[in-house]
Amino acid sequence: MSGEMVQTDVDVMLSAALKIESLTVKGTRLLDGKAVQLETCLVGGQEIRCKGQSGGAKLNNDDPHEFFYAFPFPMLSVGLLQRSATQVGVPVPLKLAVMQLVPFDRPRVKLARCRGLLTLIGEEQIQLGDRSYTTNKYILEVDSKADADPLKLTFWLNKRLVVAMTEETLQGERLQLVEYKKFSEF
Repeated sequence: MSGEMVQTDVDVMLSAALKIESLTVKGTRLLDGKAVQLETCLVGGQEIRCKGQSGGAKLNNDDPHEFFYAFPFPMLSVGLLQRSATQVGVPVPLKLAVMQLVPFDRPRVKLARCRGLLTLIGEEQIQLGDRSYTTNKYILEVDSKADADPLKLTFWLNKRLVVAMTEETLQGERLQLVEYKKFSEF
């Protein structure tokens, strides 16, 4: 148990097009509660490089793939949603570079090229607290490969803000935005 860690934070640097340029995953060691930096990834035009506690990984990005990390922080997907599906019911194929930290207790980074489909389902009213919002509902399906588990995520986007997200295998659970403070224009 001395080396076991849990993920707690994600720091992200985004481009003007809301693409991930760098991502740092932070965590806490379970034994002593000490904060640790688990992984740092730099996303470039030609290459994606990650390094951290348990080694590193590199993925050649000559054929551009959208960097994707399915950590339950919906804001990581805002740019992908805004740039992709625009017609209701028409799936948009995506090339994704998926990052995983496995296993979760002693994380080691894995990068895999995967195909995905993003579909705009349409407008939907969503209740958050005592307010109701009109959002665009999207479904993102990420194909399974040997190094990446299949994913089916549902997002609700209110203009430039993902206000909720669910993952198909976690039936009845939804991650929702409950408080938001705007620090700058983006």
